[in-house]
Amino acid sequence: MKFKSKQKTEKSMSPDKDKGKINQNRISKDQYFMEIAEIVSKRSTCIKRKVGAILIKDNHILSTGYNGAPSGFTHCTAQTCVRQNLKPGENPELCRGVHAEANCVSGNSLLILPDGQIEEACNINSDILSINENLKVTASNAFRFNSIKETLIIIKTVGNFELTVSSDHTMFVMDEKEGLDTKKAINLTIDDYIPLITGVNIEGKLQSLPKIEYDSYELSDEGLNKFINIMNKKILSQNKLAQMIKMSRMPIQRILKGEGVRKANIYKIFNAIECDLSEYLIGIERKKVVIPDTTSPILCQIIGYFIGDGSLGKNYIMFYDKNREMLEIYKELIQKIFGINGKIFKNKNENQYRLIVSSKRLFKFFKVFNTGIGEKQIPKLFHKVKRKSLASLLRGLFDAEGMVRERPKQIALTSGFRRILEVVRLLLLRFQIVSSIYALKRTSKISSGSGDYSYILTISGEDLFKFKREINFSHPKKKKKLENIKNVGFNKKRVLPKEFFRSRIPTTNFPTLRDKRWKMITQKKAKEIISKLNKKKISNKVFSEIKKLVNSDITFVKIREVKKVKTKEEMIDFHVPIGNSFIANGILVHNCIIQAALHGTSIEGDTTLYCTTFPCMSCLKLLMNAKVNRIVYKEGYFMENKVKQDLVDESKMKIEQFSVK
Repeated sequence: MKFKSKQKTEKSMSPDKDKGKINQNRISKDQYFMEIAEIVSKRSTCIKRKVGAILIKDNHILSTGYNGAPSGFTHCTAQTCVRQNLKPGENPELCRGVHAEANCVSGNSLLILPDGQIEEACNINSDILSINENLKVTASNAFRFNSIKETLIIIKTVGNFELTVSSDHTMFVMDEKEGLDTKKAINLTIDDYIPLITGVNIEGKLQSLPKIEYDSYELSDEGLNKFINIMNKKILSQNKLAQMIKMSRMPIQRILKGEGVRKANIYKIFNAIECDLSEYLIGIERKKVVIPDTTSPILCQIIGYFIGDGSLGKNYIMFYDKNREMLEIYKELIQKIFGINGKIFKNKNENQYRLIVSSKRLFKFFKVFNTGIGEKQIPKLFHKVKRKSLASLLRGLFDAEGMVRERPKQIALTSGFRRILEVVRLLLLRFQIVSSIYALKRTSKISSGSGDYSYILTISGEDLFKFKREINFSHPKKKKKLENIKNVGFNKKRVLPKEFFRSRIPTTNFPTLRDKRWKMITQKKAKEIISKLNKKKISNKVFSEIKKLVNSDITFVKIREVKKVKTKEEMIDFHVPIGNSFIANGILVHNCIIQAALHGTSIEGDTTLYCTTFPCMSCLKLLMNAKVNRIVYKEGYFMENKVKQDLVDESKMKIEQFSVK
């Protein structure tokens, strides 16, 4: 692609509709927008080069931006500028400045990655999940930005979905007629509804398990022959060798018999005979414990149960339950997957049983996941397993800590740690299950390490039946109780704007839409309407809009509390080219568009960036991903970088140089 220098004058020949003749004094649109960019650049705090930029779509200004230090940082000075003595374009990555403010979420917000792993925003430097034009969850590449913010907004919704964002963050909100709209976080009220994700279609993959060192090692036949030959050559008896290593003859005798010896002892023997035979060592497990190489549904169910009701002892693992029959089920599963039998005991003076499985190697296997130690958590490796294995893990966890309530009709999972329930809530989205989390004030502490609150995750409405179908219980009593639940209400977090339907279809045949007492309609009723319209074989644009929303991966949930907090905190944001959105804590969140202050509006289409200086490599790539299709610049140094030149040549972006006379 060739760069075209485009010179224009103030006397552009533009028609003046009011006067019906040519107005020779009227400036061109390019000059008009470039002069605005020049004015914007005067806000810059950079001591080396002041840059202004404005983004134009359909001849309307979407946003403006200028370069300077990140929000919350002191302005650049001669002492802080590391590039003041460098040539233009030299080492731009050293600059501490950015071209604009960024919308932000708190660094501890939980995001779901395309492989199923759940990670805090501050730890993510990879692809994340977004919403595409069909309102379906999809994977997208993402560019992460950090900045310091001093005013934060804490948003809490019905069902206790919670998100902390910067006050200038653009949030998606429900528009009763159009579906989605945007609003700055600082302007949110308890009358607003925000979009919630209802499902994430991730199948997951088989995961490799960590290798656990064996208790003992023996020599292969070839290694044993070499060992015997060395002893003969050195004229070493068993007694003499034992004296050299200052231990009993037992380890030597075990080697010669082809039996297992502890690793520390076997290497003492190797050092004494001055020969390393480690290549001939074969790991053996005295109790014949088998550690699987990859994840499986049975293994995941045991892990889930252990997270809920397990603990680590000294070279053993242990499970607790009041129901002996439950422990018998897991004893059988453990024998099947690990090849070792456990023993069940009744605690003295307590209505509780223990399942103990003694094995040092099995102990090491569970310890490597940091389960049963400190705060309960689900190891990240298990976030990424196949759906069937994930269902088994959740079944094990609900077997241990879950319950079935009849009034109200709910499935509940309790924990002293809120974070694990937040992770479980996101994992349940793999099965299109939407849940709530509530805090309960403790009347008394159950231990010195317990907090003032316990937490409960609840599943209700149609999602209860999804749990029954996809996950269920192994626990006999809980399973039977769930089977007895036949009728449920609706999930209050699965609602859509009623006016969206009323403004598009006749309400004659739909009494639900004529009822003006409520402004929301349940997702279930909305699907019934779609089904009836389908039978009438309606196919038009309006019907397509309705189907798109009803069959989407979003619903709406009412804001319960909006709290403004003054604090200085590092925040995170992502530029996500697909959908201009990402999913944080289960909530659909708007993202920043590009570093040049492109806030809150889709810029795909006929979009032009007017910039006083040609963008740097980082900004150029962001502009291309954001689908800006034209750049008009006053000055620049793009030719100094062949990579930049090649990038522009491969793109369809129009590049024009413009000089204001």
